[in-house]
Amino acid sequence: MSTTSRPVDGISTQTARVAFVGAGPGDHSLLTVRATDLLAAADAVVVDSVAAEDIVKQFGREDVTIIETTQGDRGSALTHASWAKLVARAATQVAKNAAQNGAATAGGPGLLVRLMTGDPTAFHGLAAELAACHKAGHSTEIVPGVSTSAGVAAYAGIPLTSRESASVHIVDAATSDADWGGGVASTTTVVVIGTDAAQLADGLDRLLEAGRDGATPVALTEHGTTVEQKTTTTTLAEASALLRRGDLQPDVALVGATVPLRDEMSWYETKPLFGWRVLVPRTKDQAGPTIERLAEYGARGETVPTISVEAPARRSRCSARSRAWSPVGTSGSGSPRSTPCGPCARSSRRSASTCGRSRASRSPRSAA
Repeated sequence: MSTTSRPVDGISTQTARVAFVGAGPGDHSLLTVRATDLLAAADAVVVDSVAAEDIVKQFGREDVTIIETTQGDRGSALTHASWAKLVARAATQVAKNAAQNGAATAGGPGLLVRLMTGDPTAFHGLAAELAACHKAGHSTEIVPGVSTSAGVAAYAGIPLTSRESASVHIVDAATSDADWGGGVASTTTVVVIGTDAAQLADGLDRLLEAGRDGATPVALTEHGTTVEQKTTTTTLAEASALLRRGDLQPDVALVGATVPLRDEMSWYETKPLFGWRVLVPRTKDQAGPTIERLAEYGARGETVPTISVEAPARRSRCSARSRAWSPVGTSGSGSPRSTPCGPCARSSRRSASTCGRSRASRSPRSAA
């Protein structure tokens, strides 16, 4: 598996297939069947996080190229336009490589997968990237994924809607001109998505300033849908101060009347082994089923290859010592005769003695 930070520049008349695939909120088992099929066939995958790179290593080919970059040339975050240019350029390179290697077949040209956290249609620059690919002549496909808002809420045991809360308002805390007024009504569940605790704190402050009741329940979730998930409940008035202390690092906040339902509906963080870290003394190939079983109970399994297969100890000692035997004469056939090591000699004497007793015990009956 090869990794590069940037696609190689180049202009080619060849075209590639580009699939925009939703990676889900974190749990690899939430990937769709179509997503895993495309990852298994991809020539290159563009990712924007280490977590997404782990997904490629699990489902991708050994020789797949991973294109991972989150910053521009000057260290700043990539804009939607920069991402669009990068994806289109990577697709052109994939098409060029496929043509040079003769990999393009009747089934289609080279395949580039653009792996996006959650669902590709929400809070990503999908429109700009699609436009850039179409302009370059590449064919495209969109594979939906489990959205971060729906996935994290489900794993936290919090429904997004209920009789008391009939609508959902999703806000990206990183957006400066976000509509916080749409989440003021008490019948609306607000999902605030951010990249860190400080960003979430700013967003919840703006929701409070917009007019949402400070007593509204809030659930703060970090590492959502993974075995490291942790959910903390508080109120809107207290959430900002709690986040600024630095004790929590959530990236999703749920605000609304459905949050208290977690007390009865929590299912993931209440698994019997949730939060446990279990070391599995097996090789990576052998540990797979055990790690999957541990995950079902909420534990995180880690492979520790402490077992090795070797020759039997007695045979190993004899083989080592046999090389140190010293010739003391020759056998009847003229070949050198050697003196065995102590353990082997004792073993031979015991075997000969046993055989002698056996022959002695059988002789009277034979004579009869």
